[in-house]
Amino acid sequence: MSAGMEVEYLKKCIGTPLAEGCAAAAVAAPSDPVEYLGLWLLQYVKNHSIESDLDEEKKAELEKLAAKLAAEEEAKKQQEEAEKAKWASVEQLENYHFDAYVMFDEAAAAIASNTVASGCYIACLEDPLVPEPDVGDESDVEGPAEGEEEADEGEAAEPEEGDGAGGEGGAGTGPIKYDYRRKILNYVAANKGHEYMLEKSLLRVPKEYGEDEEPEEVEEGAPPPTVNQGVTFDLVDQDLNLLDVPNVMYKDGVHFHNEFPNVGGYLAQAVKMSTNELRMLVCADTLLRGNGCGKPFTPKCKDYVAAVARKVSAALDHVDANRMKIVETGLAKKCIEELELDLNPPP
Repeated sequence: MSAGMEVEYLKKCIGTPLAEGCAAAAVAAPSDPVEYLGLWLLQYVKNHSIESDLDEEKKAELEKLAAKLAAEEEAKKQQEEAEKAKWASVEQLENYHFDAYVMFDEAAAAIASNTVASGCYIACLEDPLVPEPDVGDESDVEGPAEGEEEADEGEAAEPEEGDGAGGEGGAGTGPIKYDYRRKILNYVAANKGHEYMLEKSLLRVPKEYGEDEEPEEVEEGAPPPTVNQGVTFDLVDQDLNLLDVPNVMYKDGVHFHNEFPNVGGYLAQAVKMSTNELRMLVCADTLLRGNGCGKPFTPKCKDYVAAVARKVSAALDHVDANRMKIVETGLAKKCIEELELDLNPPP
């Protein structure tokens, strides 16, 4: 190694600490400057080692913080994507109007996937099945009482006198009033794992009276007194949009299909048409026995269920509009006539 290289090496490695040590010795003016300089250099090495360790720790902390921020950013991005997909599944429901039952299945699956619900099932309001009588003589067949008409599904009650606003040229018709007093609830769709609900119904059971009890008086044309199975009929009979039970264990009148009490939240959301007719109910639960969390539904979950119900309603309105269009244009009659010609061609 040449002399120039040695000088450069010394300047690079010990030049700065040696110069600082000599300056410190000059300022302190110790009795033994060599010893002072040697101790100063030893302390310099210790301080430099501590600073290096601190730099490494600080670097490690900064790297850890950067990794944490990157993970949070990635989690936020995934959450935003999941939120978009969650609401996209709601928007897509209206595309299934060509097959209502496919739409119901997709709606139940969406709620079970995007809320705290473990079970989701959809019920239709329907008239109860009346067994056909054993007809012997036609004169023995009992028909409706005089002045009473049988109610069809979705039949609206006649507006009461005074309903609606009148005007010049005639009285207003007022809003349509629907009568659900005879309706029962039949489950038509359920998410995976809750298919057993498809065999279930909630009924209105005729009220039984004891020997000492007098039957209730019933208005002409009104259905006989019944006892409802479960609290879900409260939504129907009280014209509610939402029935929210935080914990079914503490709610009187809850009907358990497996006959065993359970713990968890229960939600029923009305599906109302543009005519304000209640057509269906979207129901969900978090029951522990159904592998749920047992917790009440959060406001966000309730908003999501309500959004699903609105989309189902919009799709059903679309179906009704198409059906009405077919009837008005006579397309259905034309199709039937063509089919009859195909089945029974003229000679």
